[in-house]
This record gives sequence, structure tokens and C-alpha cells, in this order.
Amino acid sequence: MDKKLLKHISEQKYEKLSESAIEVIQNFNRKSIHQFRVSYKELRAFLRMVSIGKKKGSKLNVSKKINHAYCLAGKIRGLQLQLQKMHKTVSYHNEDEQYAGMLKKEIEKNKSGLLDRLHKNNIPTNQKKTTKKLPMEFTASDLEKFAELMWARISICIQEIDVDQNMHMLRKNLKDLYYVHGIYSAINEDESTRILWKGIDQKYIKECIDALGNLQDSTVAIALLDRLPDRKNHSSDNIQLKRLKKKWLAYKISKRKLILNQVRTKLVRPQYPIMTFYHICFESKRGL
Repeated sequence: MDKKLLKHISEQKYEKLSESAIEVIQNFNRKSIHQFRVSYKELRAFLRMVSIGKKKGSKLNVSKKINHAYCLAGKIRGLQLQLQKMHKTVSYHNEDEQYAGMLKKEIEKNKSGLLDRLHKNNIPTNQKKTTKKLPMEFTASDLEKFAELMWARISICIQEIDVDQNMHMLRKNLKDLYYVHGIYSAINEDESTRILWKGIDQKYIKECIDALGNLQDSTVAIALLDRLPDRKNHSSDNIQLKRLKKKWLAYKISKRKLILNQVRTKLVRPQYPIMTFYHICFESKRGL
């Protein structure tokens, strides 16, 4: 891909992000929040792809201001899912109204910050900076380097996958590969599949991403249940929420074991050497 094509792809990704940001402003709901986050992650994956080989200071990044909006959107999504989960799981007369009210209040608080960020519209400025930093070309060899780095990181996550944070990082790296495949396959699908997936069925990759996503949602949901209203007298509603946490935790543990077995069986790539976190940081500084 030459710089002209890279610029075209960049413009498409920024345009999609801008459109999704406008949609959030005009129609603030779960669907628009989700689409904004997806657009952000697609752009981020593209920037990480074209940054391969660049030194740390010259890598292409999404600005901190846009990243902050993305983080706020993530918090809102977690709170929205929690409310939905509560309504489905707890009968209305037993629902802890104080807890639900706290969730709604936090949604409104984060909504205000998110809309403020989006109204300022820092996307065009970031796009101009990206255009200036785009490489003259991106080759199949560059894609190989990107794939090597991603699979090395995935290898580390699998080795230490008992930690929730590593499972989340595993999903992020798989999604980067997934989004980059969507970009590069438009140029050469066979080459993209061969280089990025290393013989793994793409259908399984998507299933793995979705399963890890559901597990992350469970982790967030359980963490939010810990934020119970502080009361001197424990009401029946408070007890109900604690029982709910126990139920969700049991579900998470069972799903986690299943995912662990599948990941260790199907995602380990023996052709990649075992790398430590130190090695990843060292290779990243070299521009790999």
C-alpha cells in the first residue's frame, strides 16, 4: 500500500469516527455509544499497524482528548449494561432502588463529560497529524512484523492468562489483528489471512473475541456490584444484590475455565518463541 492508499484508508476511519461521534451527540443511547467505541478501535488498530517500524516518538496515536472520550464511553457502556442486567435478573420489587439510582446518576455524570469532549471535536486536528506521519508505503513485510508483535503479545497473555487483566489484553490484541485483517484483506485477502491468522480459522478468532468480551463484561458487572450503597442497616435489597454477586461470580468462574482451555488449545503458536514482558518492551522500543 502506498501513501495515497494509506491516506485514503485513514480518511475513511476518521470519517467513520466523526460520524459516530455526531450520532452519540444527536442520539445518546447504547447503540450509538457502542458504534463510537468500535470506530475508535478500528482507527486505533490502523494507526498501530502503520506505526510498525517507527521509533517510539514518531508512532501514530489517537490524541489523549479523543482517548478520554473513548474511556468515558466505556464507563457509560458498563453502567448501561449493568442497569439492563439488573432489570433482567432482579424482580422489580426487590431491586435496590438506591443502587440503581447511583448507576443512573453516574451515567448522567459521564454523559456530560463525554458530550463536552465530542462537542469540542478534536478529530480533524488528529487526522491532520496522522496524515503528516503516514509512511510512504506499507508492505507485506511490514504486516509480517505487525503480526509477529501481536502474536508474541498474545503468547505472553496466554502464559499468564489466570489474571483478568491479561485476558482483557488478549482480547485487545486479537481485536487489533481482526480489524487489521478487515483493512488489509481489501487489498489482498489471501495474503492477509496467511500472515495474520497463521492457519487459525478466522471464525474461531471471532468466537474467542466474543467469549472474552462477555467475560470482561462479567468482570465489570461484578466490580460494579461491589459499589453498594453504604447503609447501617442491611435491607433485603442489599442482601439480594450480594446474592446476585455470588451468582454472577460462579457463572464467571465456570465460563473462565472453559475459555482458558479453548485458548490454550487453539491459540498457542509454537513457531513463535516464548517472550517475556521485558522482550516485548525492548522490541517495541526498537520499533517492531
